[in-house]
Order: sequence, then structure tokens, then C-alpha cells
Amino acid sequence: MMCINNYVMRTFKQYVVDEMGGDVAAGFKSSGSGEFNTNQAEKHLRPIIFDADMLLRRKDRLSPETLVDQARDLLDRFVAGYESLGSEATPLKAKIADKYTQIKKLLHDRQHTLEDCVQALEKVVNMLHG
Repeated sequence: MMCINNYVMRTFKQYVVDEMGGDVAAGFKSSGSGEFNTNQAEKHLRPIIFDADMLLRRKDRLSPETLVDQARDLLDRFVAGYESLGSEATPLKAKIADKYTQIKKLLHDRQHTLEDCVQALEKVVNMLHG
């Protein structure tokens, strides 16, 4: 009886460790081997990456407010997606980090572009009045 209880307790403890911590997030473990399931993780994160690609392609056709709103939403989704993969380094995490950087740069570039336009316009106005 004691052996069975220890076995059950050890198994339950292992289950808690596997589900709540460890190197691989529980949501993307293979049910058979318990190892990281790349296909399942990619399937889950593919819509976020697709939305990021679409935003990067359409960036010039969106209003600045819409661009900022969509970019910030994507950044939040990328952070959540990245964290859902656990602490194990994977190529998918590298891809997410790359897209995150591209979207972050898009916001940064957009701010500088607007700032540069205002400065150029001020120079033109000063030249006309000066």
C-alpha cells in the first residue's frame, strides 16, 4: 500500500512539475512522449505571425493611429505567445522574437518619420518667411 501511495504521489508531483513549470510549456507537449511539439506550437502561433506579416505589408496604407493600435496589440500577443512556449530555446521562439523586433522597429520608424516630416515642414516655412 505504501509503495502504491508513494508511486501515486510521485506521479502527481511529477504531473504538477510538468504542467506548471519545467522547460517546456504544458500546452505544447506531445501527449505520447511528453516532449515539445513544434507543430502544435507553430499552429497556435501561426495567426499572430500572419497578422504581423500583413501589418508590415500594409503599413503605408494605414492611418498612423490604426498602425499604432494594431502594432501594440501584436506586440502584446507576441509576448504572450513567446511566454507560452516555456523556457526552452526553439527556432519558433527565435522567429517570434524577430517578428516582435520588426513590429517594434515599425513603431519606432513611424515616430521618427512623422518627426522628420514636421521638422522638414518647419524648415520650409522658415525659408518662406525668412
